Amino acid sequence: MDEKLNALFNPKSIAVIGASPDPSKLSNAIFKRLIDNARKGLLKASVYPVNPKYERIEGRKVYPSVLDIEGEVDLVIVTVPAEIVPEVLEEAGEKGVKAAIVISGGFAEAGRKDLEDRISEVVRKYELRVLGPNTVGLVDTYSGVDTLFTPRIKRTERGEELVNVLELKRGNVAIIAQSGALGVSIADCLTEENVGIRAFVSVGNQLDISVEELLEYFSEDDRTRVVMLYLEGVRDGRSFVEKARLASSRKPVIVLKAGKTDVGVKSALSHTASIAGDIEVYKGVFKQAGLIEAEDLEEFMDFGKVYSMQRPSRGGRLFILSNSGGMIVIASDAASLYGLQMPPLSEERLSELEELKRKGIIPKFVSLSNPLDLTASVSTEGFIRTFEVISQDPNYDMFLIIPVHSTPTLNERAIREIAKIAKEREKAVAICEVGGSPWSKLFRRISNECGIPSYPTPERAIRALHALTLYSGAKEDRAALKELI
Repeated sequence: MDEKLNALFNPKSIAVIGASPDPSKLSNAIFKRLIDNARKGLLKASVYPVNPKYERIEGRKVYPSVLDIEGEVDLVIVTVPAEIVPEVLEEAGEKGVKAAIVISGGFAEAGRKDLEDRISEVVRKYELRVLGPNTVGLVDTYSGVDTLFTPRIKRTERGEELVNVLELKRGNVAIIAQSGALGVSIADCLTEENVGIRAFVSVGNQLDISVEELLEYFSEDDRTRVVMLYLEGVRDGRSFVEKARLASSRKPVIVLKAGKTDVGVKSALSHTASIAGDIEVYKGVFKQAGLIEAEDLEEFMDFGKVYSMQRPSRGGRLFILSNSGGMIVIASDAASLYGLQMPPLSEERLSELEELKRKGIIPKFVSLSNPLDLTASVSTEGFIRTFEVISQDPNYDMFLIIPVHSTPTLNERAIREIAKIAKEREKAVAICEVGGSPWSKLFRRISNECGIPSYPTPERAIRALHALTLYSGAKEDRAALKELI
């Protein structure tokens, strides 16, 4: 692993260049986040403010230049105007800094490629690794490095304080994004769904550190189970193909490609100076590289969630269990559309379920089949016992459970027990609970907390389960890709 690249995520010392005591400045928010994390014991690195205009910020000594800091500096976070960024990075290079995050904008995306060329000279001269420019930087939930300048709390016009962004929960999802704001929103939504984040990185203009390098970095990272990649375009197609294939051979990589239309292509170019290109070419490369492509933002987050909580599936043999006939019809239609098979119950399982009927644990009038409608009369115990039986059947790779809470006899214990059984049996399971009531939200929250992904519609749940089959089927595509590189 590249030591200098690793300095982005695990620095021993950090300098914030352009730090300011003004709360309205981005640099102030970044500096405060870092020292807050240090106070909490999350960030182990020393943090130094750098700005020739001030002597102290937040009670800490301010250094006129990074060159004035005693001892080594691993990482600098640059927030100064674009015109002086090359000079600041030159000083960082002289200091022996390993890596830099350039938050500042106003470079190639604004027509100032000359400034990026000057930074490139510094990169080559000192072998300095640079993330950005024009980036919000990164969050590493394990090391405590956090350069987001979004305030955690904001006031409404009426003076009410509301949480602006959620504090990310530690987890196994690495997010690489060519949009800082969108990446923050994705991480925020996943956090709300109880999905833990390994790290989030905004690549900005990719003057030096690229999407490809980050794919390789997280593919080698033991804390990362799945990589989510929001992509607007690539500059080096061959490098992307090689690194994407390598990364996907190690763990699932989910990609959302933006810039699919002429308007989107132009937006991507002005956003991060990315070359969007022909979407059909990208789709072919994604498939052959073994990447799992999401068609839209909702699908992107649903796929990330299911891969965070579940392992890839060996096959697409599905069982659907519910206490609502209508939900079963919708889910069955979706399963058929996505090519999932629904084999019938084995004779052994049928016999065991008949015994549950005989004992009155499930309603005697229930028709035993796949899908299985336990009807509104089923109790919490009946729902649990039924899943306990069918989850033993080796004919199924995955299960969709749709426990409609509104019936009088079903409560949240069903979710907890189903999650427990699923983990013991190592079965892929998704929960669907439709509704906006507190009970619906309770079912979904408990499911997510138990590590079983929940979705608010049967279609989304089926689509997520289907996604689990895509990784296991990618090996042939990766093998075919070798002929292209």
